[in-house]
Amino acid sequence: MKFNFLMTARFLGLFMCLLGIFMGLIVLGGCKKSPHTFAEERPQDSVPSTAEEFASITVKNGRLTFEDGREVSLFGTNYHPMSWYQYRNMKALGADFRSVIRQDISDMKKMGVQVVRVHVFEREISDQQGALIDNVHLDIFDMLVDELIKQGMYLYLTPLSWWNAPDELDTSFSKQVTKMGMMFDEQAVEASKRFVHEFLVHENRYTGHRLVDEPNLALLEILNEPWYFPYAAMEDVSRDHSWHKENETTEETYRKDYETWKSKWLAYCQERNVMPSESNYDKFQQGEILAYLNGMVSVIRETGSAHPIAAALFESSYNKGVLDAIQASKVDAVTDGWYPGGFEYNEEKNLFEEAANYELPQQVRQKAKVVYEFDIPGTFDNVGMYPAMARRYRSMGAQIACQFQYDSSITAPYNVDWGIHYLNYLYTPAKSIAFAIARKAFNEIPLGTKYQVTSDKQVFGDFAVSFQPYQAMVVQPSDVMYAQTLEDWIPYQLPRTPKHVLGRGNSTFIHYEGSGFYDFQQDTDTKAVLYVSPDILRQEDVQQLFTNTSTQREVIKLGYTTHRRLEIKIPGWNSFTATDPAGNSQQITNGKMMVLPGKSYQLVKSNTQQ
Repeated sequence: MKFNFLMTARFLGLFMCLLGIFMGLIVLGGCKKSPHTFAEERPQDSVPSTAEEFASITVKNGRLTFEDGREVSLFGTNYHPMSWYQYRNMKALGADFRSVIRQDISDMKKMGVQVVRVHVFEREISDQQGALIDNVHLDIFDMLVDELIKQGMYLYLTPLSWWNAPDELDTSFSKQVTKMGMMFDEQAVEASKRFVHEFLVHENRYTGHRLVDEPNLALLEILNEPWYFPYAAMEDVSRDHSWHKENETTEETYRKDYETWKSKWLAYCQERNVMPSESNYDKFQQGEILAYLNGMVSVIRETGSAHPIAAALFESSYNKGVLDAIQASKVDAVTDGWYPGGFEYNEEKNLFEEAANYELPQQVRQKAKVVYEFDIPGTFDNVGMYPAMARRYRSMGAQIACQFQYDSSITAPYNVDWGIHYLNYLYTPAKSIAFAIARKAFNEIPLGTKYQVTSDKQVFGDFAVSFQPYQAMVVQPSDVMYAQTLEDWIPYQLPRTPKHVLGRGNSTFIHYEGSGFYDFQQDTDTKAVLYVSPDILRQEDVQQLFTNTSTQREVIKLGYTTHRRLEIKIPGWNSFTATDPAGNSQQITNGKMMVLPGKSYQLVKSNTQQ
């Protein structure tokens, strides 16, 4: 996609010493081990590990499988606290990076996130030869990996992205070439190989493991969103109308790489005594891209990695040579992405017409399938596309899908990272519920299932979405979730006594006057937990939520101080005791209670109901 845009006191002496040493050194080569921290604060790691057992992932017959033979199905998001403006914004807001990352991952888990994708901004941590440079960005990356492991979440890693960044190093190898040049410029290719190798074998200062040996590493994708010179440009450079020509690179760099590529193309024709033609260009391009992909696969395998390796389909749907190269290559999987409505305000648009079932190009259907990025840009309450996208992705065989991107709890009040993309557990309540529903759909819809769907309201199995009214829901005997008030459109017979209800507004099960969401989870016949999220105090109209560029102006505030009326209408829950985290209890009758947004309540049925 296009980008416009933490020691305790007893460690302080050590920190200052190490910092002084670091500042006095000139980085001369690669970095395999990172023995110290560069982050602004490093609190004691007192939180015990809660990691689940990770299972290694492999590919069999074009499908991702766990080592025990189970089919892989992982739904997640992209997250970059160590890089780009997200790092800059978090730092400007005084982030304790460990604490914020820990909280963000915890919140992601509550939404159902199972995997986090990171595409690495290698320009922040590499030199002109591709050597890995140890600095704050690598430190925070290590910290993120450590926290993902502790909280039981997989990592999907793209080690090369080429993108610029405000803290990029002018001497980084990828800044010297276009993204196209990353795949054929000899120096760039060799630097890429060195960087990927050193990055994968570097030792995480928090886990003590090489990155490639981390138990949660699920998948490696070679290069984020590759670009290619079209055949038309070989005859006339002005016919290269791709948007990359005018963005992220200088005209001088573009011209250099263009001339190199064209020279290789003309030499190809001369050596084979063939005329320049589109079909011959396809063969030429296939050979060049195939060599690049297999070379990168070899470098990754040399680290000891047995992880599935993927190649991006970005800009390849119209490019036969690239598709043929991916088909013939040693990569195990292909990645696809989708942004219905484009990078603009979409709150008032019906996007379901774009959500028909679809297939990837024939050449790559035998590869495992992954979605590296997806989102419904520029939306806040119009959230039905999340489950619809999950359905669509399952129809084409996707086994991993990652939304772009998750807004950190410290930057979410401002939405200044990737403004048109806005997702946070608390700050975007309708979207966080719709995301949870989409995760469930992605995990439960059988791979390859195709539903007949309409362009306004879609019902697929236990899942339903609507444009008017804005809605996303799942209805199952024990589990009901809905992103908006559940009154106007209910295409199912609702269960009488669900054990789990996650929603907003009013429904047959719960009436609530606050603007956040409620999460009711019955644990036993007599006990339940009720969480009520903070109120949403919007400072701007919906369209203005996506245009802020300043960490001095909040677009959303969270409300914690106003008590709200909530009524539980689930049969059997009319009389109970509700206890808040401070131990304050209230006896509830008729299911009606006053709640304080942002708090959890332990509910215990009265004796007369037990």
